[in-house]
Amino acid sequence: LVGDQIPVDLVVNCILAAAVEASSRGQGFFRIYHSSSSTTNPVKWSQCGHAVSHYWRERPSAKSQLSCQYTMVHNPIVYQWQYLTKVTLPAMALSVYSTVSRSKSIKEKSLNFAKVIRRCRLLALTFWHFVNNEWFYDSSNALACHALLNPEDQKLFPVDPKDVMWFEYFNDFSYGLQRFV
Repeated sequence: LVGDQIPVDLVVNCILAAAVEASSRGQGFFRIYHSSSSTTNPVKWSQCGHAVSHYWRERPSAKSQLSCQYTMVHNPIVYQWQYLTKVTLPAMALSVYSTVSRSKSIKEKSLNFAKVIRRCRLLALTFWHFVNNEWFYDSSNALACHALLNPEDQKLFPVDPKDVMWFEYFNDFSYGLQRFV
């Protein structure tokens, strides 16, 4: 499935270009601009998942407890089963073991693991609708208003995602998450 993903700098540039067009056209001018990649440089969610998981396998966080794994599962029943067997049950086993062993370090790992699981679950639920559906947006108005800019501004404020190399983009995105979040 195609995910309409777009680098934020292109979105900001589109907003700036649209503001220039709207101010030049005068009061009462109205147009909808889609800053999107789905029709000019589509990227599949599976590409995103593979690139991001590759990054995290190659550069794990210092706090990492497990290696990064990625599987795109569209069937909700299969997803729930895999989540139960690969995440929930191991977490429960670790929790029981930490209680029985009375080890502070194991208890801390168990609590950290539970925290990571809650965050991953929230992330999965948040994106479920988007990664299991696809939309295609017409970005012709954004490209047309960009064409109205002078050549120097067109270079300074690109809006077209046609040249985005997604694997590299997702690596940079993952680095940003790792470094700043």
